[in-house]
Amino acid sequence: MRLDWRTESEVNTAGFNVYRSQNENSGYEKINDTLIAGRGSAVTGAEYSCTDRPSENGTWYYKLEDVSLDGTVHQHGPITVMVTGVQKNQPLPDRFDLLQNWPNPFNPSTQIGYAVPKAEFVTIRVYDLSGKLVRTLVNERKSAGNHRTVWDRTDDRGQIVPSGIYFYRMRAGKFEATKKMTLLK
Repeated sequence: MRLDWRTESEVNTAGFNVYRSQNENSGYEKINDTLIAGRGSAVTGAEYSCTDRPSENGTWYYKLEDVSLDGTVHQHGPITVMVTGVQKNQPLPDRFDLLQNWPNPFNPSTQIGYAVPKAEFVTIRVYDLSGKLVRTLVNERKSAGNHRTVWDRTDDRGQIVPSGIYFYRMRAGKFEATKKMTLLK
């Protein structure tokens, strides 16, 4: 589950922490391993996200904490989220992995699966044959688990790219892997 928030402006913001509990009034635990970096001071807003994987179905409460550069904290919330579809006893991966896209060749879209054994910042980017960046598919902290993303044959500007061979690269911590895929029209 992905939690998103947006700031309108920031004043001396070091970053953010996200807390979760099954009790609205107590028992909150921080779900991010490290501070989600803020922009310091900015007159324009920014968008942020944090991925969480609650352990069971039910009602969960989340609080957002902003941390200033001088260490002052302010908490916001809680917000209530109803979680359904948690599958019990699904083992966590024991290593990072980037799977072959499916289908391949593809048109109009393809799925890319990947495994994250521990919470980590993950990027998955698509490149053309010349090595030029075409699209960033994932650029955020991911919780431990098996994930997938979809590429819809568009670039970062939303333009449909020509048929051909493309590469996708995943980076997470010290892990890096690249795979090849074919777009047919």
